[in-house]
Amino acid sequence: MIHIPSGRRRALPPSEVGLLAGASLLALLLRVALLLGTWDAPGDGPRRAIEAYQWSRHPWLPTSGVWPPGLLLLTGPANWILPRPDVATRLLNVALGTLTIPALYLLARRGFGTASAVVGAFALAAWPLHIELSASSLAEAPFLFELLGGLLLVDVALDGPRRRWALVPGLALVVWASMARYEGWWFLPILPLYILWRSRSRSDAAAAGAVLAAFPLSWLVGNAAALGDPIAGLTAAVHGAAVDGADAIGPLEAVGRLATVGAGEIGWPLIAMIPVATAVAILRGRESCPAGALLLAISLTFWVGMLCVTCFRDHSLHSRYLLPGLVLALPMLVLPFRGRAIASSPWVLLGLVLATLASFASTGRYETRRWVTAERPTHMEEVARWISSGPCRDSFVVLTDMDWKASYLAIFWPEVADRRGIVSEWIEDDVVAFLLLERAPALLVTRDADVDQRARIERVLGTRLDAAPLAYQSGPTKVLDLSQLVPR
Repeated sequence: MIHIPSGRRRALPPSEVGLLAGASLLALLLRVALLLGTWDAPGDGPRRAIEAYQWSRHPWLPTSGVWPPGLLLLTGPANWILPRPDVATRLLNVALGTLTIPALYLLARRGFGTASAVVGAFALAAWPLHIELSASSLAEAPFLFELLGGLLLVDVALDGPRRRWALVPGLALVVWASMARYEGWWFLPILPLYILWRSRSRSDAAAAGAVLAAFPLSWLVGNAAALGDPIAGLTAAVHGAAVDGADAIGPLEAVGRLATVGAGEIGWPLIAMIPVATAVAILRGRESCPAGALLLAISLTFWVGMLCVTCFRDHSLHSRYLLPGLVLALPMLVLPFRGRAIASSPWVLLGLVLATLASFASTGRYETRRWVTAERPTHMEEVARWISSGPCRDSFVVLTDMDWKASYLAIFWPEVADRRGIVSEWIEDDVVAFLLLERAPALLVTRDADVDQRARIERVLGTRLDAAPLAYQSGPTKVLDLSQLVPR
């Protein structure tokens, strides 16, 4: 029988090394298997992937934008090694998603003990949402690795002078997390306070605070200078909620929305356990290691921030936004059941892991996909092949969004990335006019179902698209010749 010790800071015994290796191997196999049989779902994933490819061709240092540049600066160099926008970012995310398992294990072990670490690691390894995001080109999987890895190294660095070296890479990872997603900004004030509490050094805490504040401040200034809006990311999020028809809701309704969205990913049994486990963690605070207090503070900060986001996003809140909070909750779910039996019996731990997986299975998420898809975008692949081999290959191309399948065109034909524009609800009429009148596209890629966006194009051109000859068609996707409609 495997002995599961309750120690939190000692070196891992062989039994734990085997458990951690097993959880990591399971995570890798599940993520690679999903990667091999799927594509990025249309939308943000392909867009992130092609931006990384573009960066690899002409590197630059982003100083402004809607999306912070952390993922771009991480995945862009990956395209130097493998110049394939369809897989380069996804392969890197699989690797970082797998490495998140040991990061969570070691951090949870330091904070709440081995039982929490084992359950948290195996649950994360087999959690459908994290498996999907790790196999996608989205930012959540690397963000989570950077956050957990950074917190782990910072906590290790505060164990004593001999481990102080870990503070630099720890802060670097946390900074990179803040460069990957805006949620990383919420946690930044906690770390200087934690360093002050653990080290009693005001200079160390102040230095850490300055390092952590550098990127958010520079990004706000850069956006103010370049875009006239320091909070361009928040503005885009509010606009996106409006596009989705979301209305502002109150805090109580937002709590219900958060619970519903979270239950769709981990099941109602685990959602119901989160407030109980959090309350237990708070009540037992004196019994926990300092890392437990850090994880609890990060978790509470996340849910407060996400509650505010939900108040204006309502039904447009995506489940992937909840990833950090739900992952931090997984190890804490053991706390209400903590006892000598859990600390010493592998069978009790196995039961807890199986119960967690059963809750996952109750959501139906093992059978469904949201952030990757098994459907190969064949029609867009054929369109890309036709345009790239024809006389208009060097011309500007405009597309309607086609439920964001338009994002696949550059995946199959990367050279068109700088010579294409997508007409969608996200852009204003003056941008549509610029794409059509200033860029003078030779072709329009569209489908009949995009009625609203086709109508916007017709208003700008002053004529119906029925007058444009059909140059090519693959399934419902049509390529219209605009040479006679667009002034040149």
